[in-house]
Amino acid sequence: MSKRKVSGQENVQLPSIAAILNENPAPKRAKTAAASKKTAVPLADISNSPAPITWTAFPVPQLPSLDAVKAVEQPAAAPTGKKAAPKAKAAAKPKAAATAKPAKKNTKAAPLPDNIAAIHLPGEETDTVPVYDTCDVIRRKITTALSGDHTKASLLRALAACTSDPTRAIPATSFQHFMSAKGRTGGSKSRIFYAAYVYFEKLRIAEGKKKTKSRIEMEEAWGDAGMDYMNIGRPILVSNDEDIQIDRYGREVVIRADGSMMHMLGEFSKRPF
Repeated sequence: MSKRKVSGQENVQLPSIAAILNENPAPKRAKTAAASKKTAVPLADISNSPAPITWTAFPVPQLPSLDAVKAVEQPAAAPTGKKAAPKAKAAAKPKAAATAKPAKKNTKAAPLPDNIAAIHLPGEETDTVPVYDTCDVIRRKITTALSGDHTKASLLRALAACTSDPTRAIPATSFQHFMSAKGRTGGSKSRIFYAAYVYFEKLRIAEGKKKTKSRIEMEEAWGDAGMDYMNIGRPILVSNDEDIQIDRYGREVVIRADGSMMHMLGEFSKRPF
């Protein structure tokens, strides 16, 4: 402690800095919960810890070899009583002989049987064979043929072979359009109609069948030229008291006001207006 003299007073003894610090020590920091937990266990408790763990050595099993594993995964096939062909002999065969394939045979039949192809009708070369069937009759004959030995594809090939250009195929869409048409003259301008008539006429002759009654009536109605199927449906000028109808033979008929009929065949050019 030091002494200092003050004016008019005796010397006063002052405390030293160390004494001041000892009397007023600095506040200690509060320990966190984690720190208190770490120091919660006194060192004396370590002496009370359990006895150290003793380890016992166990024998390590020996793993099977890779060959043994493969043998288990792929068991041998059960004997079938037949000896398998030696691999050496199979490998010894020539490669060309093993991969050689027989040539494909042409299984597509001819468009027309010989008995039908041998028949020739007047006008075949120019597609002018006289037609004596209506469109409805031809559709019925096609339906009968498809229910027999013919498929649609084989029938279309046969029909194309009955035209002046056998290499020109008949599309399936044309076939569908003709078959979906209605009436005695519906679809008459289709190539299907003419080709089908020629085919079924040849078939009738090849089978030796006689002409039906309706066929004879068609010949009488249309004459030697046959059905005028390409001009059916053309515009016809009629008066207000007249009507146009199709008769049972596919002919366009003008019905007059008095009930009389006039066929367009052979009479249209003579009719006065």
